[in-house]
Amino acid sequence: MTRKVVDGRRVQQTFPTAAQARRWLNETAAKAELGQFTDTRPLDKMMIGTLVERYPDECMADRKASRIGHIPAINT
Repeated sequence: MTRKVVDGRRVQQTFPTAAQARRWLNETAAKAELGQFTDTRPLDKMMIGTLVERYPDECMADRKASRIGHIPAINT
């Protein structure tokens, strides 16, 4: 397990090897330094259906044809 404090919040992950933990820690520290770190822990607790429902509005807002076409087909 490795831990890193980013913006005053502790972020932690568990890995099978120490090498993978060190790599994650180095990458997380670099992303935090550049302001590119995104904490995805809240997504870990969400149901897949909720994420699929949010996807068209949040990730495809500028792609009207896709929101009307294949995304509703996936949700059925």
